[in-house]
Amino acid sequence: MFLSERMRRTPHPAVWRWLGLLGFVPLVFLAASRAEPIEARLGSHWGSIYETVCLALVLTGLGIRAGMAACHPLMRDRLDASGFYSVSRNPIYFANSLVMVGIMLFTQDVILGIAFALWLAVYYERTILAEEARLFRRFGMVFVGWATLTPVFLPRLTSWRPPAARFSLRAVMRREPLVWFGVTAALAAIAALSDHFGDEPMDDIGLMLLLAAAIAGAGFSLIGRQAGLLDDPKP
Repeated sequence: MFLSERMRRTPHPAVWRWLGLLGFVPLVFLAASRAEPIEARLGSHWGSIYETVCLALVLTGLGIRAGMAACHPLMRDRLDASGFYSVSRNPIYFANSLVMVGIMLFTQDVILGIAFALWLAVYYERTILAEEARLFRRFGMVFVGWATLTPVFLPRLTSWRPPAARFSLRAVMRREPLVWFGVTAALAAIAALSDHFGDEPMDDIGLMLLLAAAIAGAGFSLIGRQAGLLDDPKP
């Protein structure tokens, strides 16, 4: 059943989220300054495999976010139970978790990644409790029926139903490029710090190209939004 049954009132000020995230910044810096410990212990081959897994987590999360932006327009008047919401009640939080944990693990500090995942679990539980209470008040038994059939967090792929809305590339370009920029900037910064403290030349050309592409995408998104190029066409 839905989580709001466990707790009627769950105060969680937004400032707690930002304080928690900021608290991990020095830990990320410290982890990156250790100069790729997994690669140092296991060799460059296993280090590359590990980094590929981390990037796969990040890209999977970004892909889910892009799919949600494309197929799930923001709605307040009805409950969307199709598409990504047919396999998880909180697919955006699942996607965000993949992205952020992947970034933390990219430092090659597994303990840091686990600690951050545990912090996310506590934070998102509080967030979901509050949001489900609001959804229950707004949609009543419609929400109860959806919550009964749909897992709260981890997707159940066998429950997939096609999205009700049509795919919209404009929506993706409105909502996601700044996220892409932030993620690639974080990965590039971690790679640069690791190379700097490891006395290695900066060789992450792929990350630099991704960062450049993200900057271009973010710039296009901002310019297009101001010029109305990304607005949905009028019927």
